[in-house]
Amino acid sequence: MLATVLAMAWAWALVAFGLGWFSASKWRAASAGLLALGVACAVYYVSDYSFGLNDALSTGEMTYWIAISGAVGPASGLLGHLARRWQRWGILPGLAAPALVVVFTYRADSDHIQPWPYVVAWILAVGLTIAVTWRWLLMQRRLRMVVP
Repeated sequence: MLATVLAMAWAWALVAFGLGWFSASKWRAASAGLLALGVACAVYYVSDYSFGLNDALSTGEMTYWIAISGAVGPASGLLGHLARRWQRWGILPGLAAPALVVVFTYRADSDHIQPWPYVVAWILAVGLTIAVTWRWLLMQRRLRMVVP
């Protein structure tokens, strides 16, 4: 089940989001997301080839996914960084994390033999939504207490 969950795109997007959350600046967040997803894609395909799971190194697929990570990585990292903000709009980038899980998981025509990865994804999306909203409400409450 873990392998199936990690094969979903949302898991990789959340890695960049998490790195962005802990980054000190917007540029570092975007760079961390780009670097993490690019390296993860390369390691994934090289390890498949090294362990004999593929007959040849899939350079075409690897290039494709590294290109995708070039767009998703910086965007997810930046959203993660912006989600820490205390302003009223700070909840919007925070809700991007559960939205990424839902968008990258939803498949109306899916007849997947193992539904558990999808159940895990939906539970994670609900949990992230509750956590982000709770944190934002606490930040807004603290802000009202400090600023009359």
